Amino acid sequence: MTKRKQFPWLWNASTWNRPIVEWRGVLVVLLVLAGCDGGTNTLEEEPGDDFGLATLEISAPGASITSLLGVLELTATGKNAMGNGVRLENVTWAVSDASVLQLLPSSTPATASVRAVGNGTATVTATVNDLSGTIEVTVAQQVARVIAQTGPLVVELPGDERQVEAEPADALGSPVTDVSIVWSTTNPQVATVDATGRVVATGFGTTMIQATAGDVTDEVAVEVIGDRFFLNGNVQLRYELDLPNTGEGPFPALVFVHGSGQVTRNGQRGVTDPLVPHGMAVLRYDKRGVGASTGTYTGVSTSNSPAQLRLLASDAAAALRFLSRLPNIDTTRLGLAANSQGGWIAPLATTETDLVSYLMIWSGPTVSVGMEIFYSNLAAGTTTPLDDVYPQLDSFIGMPGYDPLPLLQELTVPSIWLFGENDRSIPVRLDTLNMHRFQAAGLPYDYVLYPFAGHDLRDTRTGTFHDIWSDWVAWLREQGVL
Repeated sequence: MTKRKQFPWLWNASTWNRPIVEWRGVLVVLLVLAGCDGGTNTLEEEPGDDFGLATLEISAPGASITSLLGVLELTATGKNAMGNGVRLENVTWAVSDASVLQLLPSSTPATASVRAVGNGTATVTATVNDLSGTIEVTVAQQVARVIAQTGPLVVELPGDERQVEAEPADALGSPVTDVSIVWSTTNPQVATVDATGRVVATGFGTTMIQATAGDVTDEVAVEVIGDRFFLNGNVQLRYELDLPNTGEGPFPALVFVHGSGQVTRNGQRGVTDPLVPHGMAVLRYDKRGVGASTGTYTGVSTSNSPAQLRLLASDAAAALRFLSRLPNIDTTRLGLAANSQGGWIAPLATTETDLVSYLMIWSGPTVSVGMEIFYSNLAAGTTTPLDDVYPQLDSFIGMPGYDPLPLLQELTVPSIWLFGENDRSIPVRLDTLNMHRFQAAGLPYDYVLYPFAGHDLRDTRTGTFHDIWSDWVAWLREQGVL
């Protein structure tokens, strides 16, 4: 029996006798048929061509923003009907509510950024031709901080009050409204706080004032420092208070104002100690930027003297205001004592506070800073006779710097000035001449001139101090202070 062949036409004799050209056609047909097996090949869209786009989706790292001005990055993804990605070239972006989200420019069509401008929910839409994709973005601020202050609140004495500024804000600093705040203190023995953030000092030391909003607790330190420091603005000036150990208060009191240089509260103790047994309370303090005081120490020169002396005078006035607040101090008998450079500072302090009822000045100049420096350069550290020095002062043509004369000619606070005849730091002959002029004008000036005394009021021959404290005490009694 003849076996039937699967492709009989291939075995036909006429088939084998066909020309080679016809066989080529058959080969091409076979190759094409071989390439059409079961759909294993796909036809992808040309890059950059939106043709065939079937779906459009928007994705983001998250669907919410927790801070105003926060930015969220969005990405649009397109696919064709077979689920293959299509690169997008012509995408239009839009937001449904401009009060919640602001659309930002983007460098690529398939991406966009939105900035949160208000709390709420808005829909972001990406559109290609007639096909759109959407995503909902919620802006819901979260509190990241509650208290506005970054540094401690510093007060002087129990009873002082301060307001802690509460300002709930998100992570980017935008205020968060409509949140309730719960206040507390870690040590009510130092300070208490009420429901509005008002702090009242109750004792010396440090406590933390805490404010809680939602899950966030913020805190700020409150320091009550008046057992060691008084304040002049943000500067903390370290002080000591010497009180009489006999008699009953309230006591008359004075603040001692130091001279030039980096003087501490203990550097002038020898000047004021003899007054304490007579019933005088004395406050001594470290100059700003010196010892334990904060601030910056700056020396006085001709050029900076108007501003620098005024600044130092404000420290002296702050000390007197602080002293007036202390227990057992008679605020009607407060004054300033000063030496050397303090002779410029103490009268200036009377323009900063009306608490000054008397002044006591030790070797303080009444001439300008420039004149004092000119004289000192001629006389200090030399043996040149002062009779040869004073005639040279007429040649002074330099910058005067601060000149106390206009203030001293108007000063109505009673004062006593102590001078040394042989002072080589300040021109005492000019100073005593001014004293006579002030007295002739009816101003309440008294002065004592000690023979042979130098700038420190010690006798330049023997090195012993003149009895200046007896003169001070006698004058204070005449004024009704002691």
